[in-house]
Amino acid sequence: MAGTTTTTADDLVQAAIAEARLVIDQRARLKNFVLRRSLEHVPGKTVDFPLWANVTAAALTEGTDLTTNTALSTTKASITAAEVGVMTTVSDLAETATEQQVGVDAGKILGNAIARKINQDLFAQFDSFTTEVGTTDTDITPDLVRSALSRLVQSNAPGPYTLAVTPHVYDDLLAAWDQTGTAVYRFSQTLTEDAQRKGIIDELYGVNIVIVSDLADGTDAGERDAADIVCGMFSAEALGYVEKWPVRIERQRDASLRGYELVATACYGTGIIHDAWGVGLLADNKD
Repeated sequence: MAGTTTTTADDLVQAAIAEARLVIDQRARLKNFVLRRSLEHVPGKTVDFPLWANVTAAALTEGTDLTTNTALSTTKASITAAEVGVMTTVSDLAETATEQQVGVDAGKILGNAIARKINQDLFAQFDSFTTEVGTTDTDITPDLVRSALSRLVQSNAPGPYTLAVTPHVYDDLLAAWDQTGTAVYRFSQTLTEDAQRKGIIDELYGVNIVIVSDLADGTDAGERDAADIVCGMFSAEALGYVEKWPVRIERQRDASLRGYELVATACYGTGIIHDAWGVGLLADNKD
């Protein structure tokens, strides 16, 4: 009589992978607002983004030949994908107690860890933009947002634009529209009422606002509870995200622990493509 084939291990890993990919798609929000390239089915781990030089057109005289030939030249911005990973150990008892739920929960936890890393790596790029507005120990204001926007427009950065901020910075921006008695922020009554009614600002001056709440713990510059932080306003083509593979989860037996290890890895890279198409916004973060 033929034996019964058990697929417990495969089922658990596949459930974890599916949950991890869902979580990454939902939580790694910043990568949805930048230029993305996939290396999943092609050789290599580096993507070159071409940077074309500006070409100038000149006035012509009717009936005369256009004899001057303009050469097109280009440089490149390269982004290389590298691995990130996280591992957890699941005991035999935990697996047999709630078999399917362990896979789903493990995928959610591991997926969240990778999603946070993606957001952190993209957010860290803002500090590298050459153009920066704002000062230390000063709350963000609509005026600062408008200043950053004017710089992107001046550099002919293609839209749409995105403003990525921390929850602390966003709270300061939202509080500005509570000052309905001031002449500065009374100009948009619709925006004021919308902000007070919903408690959020979805869009400001045509710029999408994204709240990044999963930066690294700590008080150093660039971390979630830092006193000051560099947020970013950028064109979708200012930053790049390249992906060799989205997430892999592998299972490895550890007999001495009476359990197994779940190892989740992703392979991606982030970087600046067009420096002039992004602006860093230095502002007071956590008071």
